[in-house]
Parts: sequence; structure tokens; C-alpha cells
Amino acid sequence: MLICTDVSEVDVLDESGKSVVRPDRMPRLEETVTVVWHRGGWLVHETSTLGDHAC
Repeated sequence: MLICTDVSEVDVLDESGKSVVRPDRMPRLEETVTVVWHRGGWLVHETSTLGDHAC
């Protein structure tokens, strides 16, 4: 399964309040997610980011 996460409005700050987000960060992250059926429900088993791909 592929998931696209929009992080364009997310900022990460260090302890002094300064942004640590790189200016060239992709605004959306594409990830592959593996889920498994366990005891009557779906659980995320594994995730991996697809490098520089953007969705």
C-alpha cells in the first residue's frame, strides 16, 4: 500500500526554537506500508520511505 503524507505545513524546531527543516525538503512524502491481519484487526507491520519520490 502507498501512502502520501503532506508535510508542507510542518516545521520541526530545535531546543532554541530554530527550524531544522531543510529548505529543499519535499513537501509530500511517499511511503510504502505493509499491514498484517492480527487478532481481528489490521496492524502496520513495516514502513519505508521511497527516497526522493513525491506523490
